[in-house]
Amino acid sequence: GRIATLDIYVLVAMLWSVVLYLRGRPVAAGVLLGIGACLKLVAPYVLLVLALFELAAVWSGARTRAARGGVLARLGGCAAAAAALGLGLLALMDWIAAPYDASAGRRVGDGPLGHLGHMLTYASQQTSPHGPAGIASYPWGWLIDLKPIVYLNIDPSRPAGHLSAINPPIHFLGMISPPILLLALPALVWAAWSLRGDRARRHGRGPALAVAWFLGTFVPFVLLSLLWSRTSYLYYMVIVMPGLYLAGACALPALTRRHRRIVAAWAVTVLAAVVVMYPFTPLP
Repeated sequence: GRIATLDIYVLVAMLWSVVLYLRGRPVAAGVLLGIGACLKLVAPYVLLVLALFELAAVWSGARTRAARGGVLARLGGCAAAAAALGLGLLALMDWIAAPYDASAGRRVGDGPLGHLGHMLTYASQQTSPHGPAGIASYPWGWLIDLKPIVYLNIDPSRPAGHLSAINPPIHFLGMISPPILLLALPALVWAAWSLRGDRARRHGRGPALAVAWFLGTFVPFVLLSLLWSRTSYLYYMVIVMPGLYLAGACALPALTRRHRRIVAAWAVTVLAAVVVMYPFTPLP
């Protein structure tokens, strides 16, 4: 959020869309999803999240046979509302400011469907067939902070270009908090283990949603990279993180009962990372 990418804004719509769906309001969830799709086209990944969540509920036995019949209706209502509002808002924005194709030197025609097609075509051209360069990275590297992004680096003793006497020194890294990942990845495995039978009933819907969110938002990036060499960046992980946060939150009660001191030490490292990784903290 501190770099103001579109990902943080679409995430708000994605989160509230899932909240409304879980509260039994699939059409309202679709409305928010349609708004989110006008912010960034990753918003429909929520439909994958919800489909996987419903599938996990059926697999674990949490859905009765009667309840299973309403799953497609709920998902369909959500998807239809999202598509209708998303295209409607896109048409409204096109009316306010007509979309323009800078590479072709002309406006984008054919209404909202033409605009949507243009966005998808443009995105498909952002590829790295010879591997990621610059700040780009492979999605699987995000899980271990393999390639942090240096957003801003100011060293007063060695100013860049025509800059001089710039203070204070700044080392602004874009990366995921290592202590969060240290807990979240094992917790995700634990959440997947908790999806079946008595374990699913004992731990509630949290683990299923954590696994569904992670798979529904992370796997598409992996497939796009593997199959079409799509260029990807570490900050795309913003929309994946809620799944990891939720997995960690579900695992913490069990860990606290057995390893209270270890959990306390982990919490201290989380707070320390917040201080150390703050963008404008002078570092050696």
